[in-house]
Amino acid sequence: MNTSQEDRERIDALSDLRRFVEITEARGELKRIENADPHLEMGGLYELSLRDRYPPALMFERIQGCNADRRVLTNVRFSRIFVGPLDLDAVIRHRAAGKWEEKSIPPEEVETGPVFQNIITGDAVNIYDFPAVKWHDQDGGPYIGTECLVINKDPESDWVNLGTYRTQMHAPRKLTVFMEPGKHGALISEKYWSKGLPCPMAVSVGQAPILGVVAGTSSRSGISEYATAGGRIGQPIKVVRGKLTGLPIPADAELVFEGFMSPPTHETLPEGPFKFGKGRRNAQRLCYRIPHDESAASRLMLGSESWPHR
Repeated sequence: MNTSQEDRERIDALSDLRRFVEITEARGELKRIENADPHLEMGGLYELSLRDRYPPALMFERIQGCNADRRVLTNVRFSRIFVGPLDLDAVIRHRAAGKWEEKSIPPEEVETGPVFQNIITGDAVNIYDFPAVKWHDQDGGPYIGTECLVINKDPESDWVNLGTYRTQMHAPRKLTVFMEPGKHGALISEKYWSKGLPCPMAVSVGQAPILGVVAGTSSRSGISEYATAGGRIGQPIKVVRGKLTGLPIPADAELVFEGFMSPPTHETLPEGPFKFGKGRRNAQRLCYRIPHDESAASRLMLGSESWPHR
């Protein structure tokens, strides 16, 4: 494969999660696994895959205890098509590429998108309709969001922040989102809480891989990760307004939860621990929840990822 074709495939895969699946499978870099148990077995298989220099993308299908159309995809951001050769020349090229924030294309708001193919609201919302994966034996519970986007908006400006904050399942309509103090998502939330208000929030599970890349990378306050992602792929990220919060969410996301995070004085829940790497686990901490009036818009479940070991 020549360099220009490789670059086109990489951009296509970064821009669309389903294209990523098609491309990596055609390249022999994706493995499909059926009938895995979400209680520890999926996490164990994921950990074993990391022994490879280039871990394959793992598509878990027909997961035990789940509807047959619910799927979980791991090893996305660290797929070979994205990381390329792991050598000194790759480091040199990366440094020569310049800062991401210098290249930006604002997102494009559209009226509708595939994420609205199925909309669930009110009492019909049950997060356990989707795979509840316990990745490690000492985890505090199942996590639906590890390679996810947590979206909130600064109440004093137009700044919309995207962050990768782990999301634990607690009850049919309760999630906790763990944000370390000082992170942009937490700083924005505190502005609402200081006024006694809950913070509108959306959690996207399964979206264009480029969004996971920028959301998991430090940026300056006020910088739009949507615009940075658009600059990286050379085209705007398409977004739609959430039906409940009005927040801009990826139009082609696979699964999005919308809700409101209460002030910590109102309610907290124990969160974690969650294994980040070899032998290291997070201490038990308190995290706030998305408490009520939650809605879910979804296609088919596709794309949740345990934290890599590096």
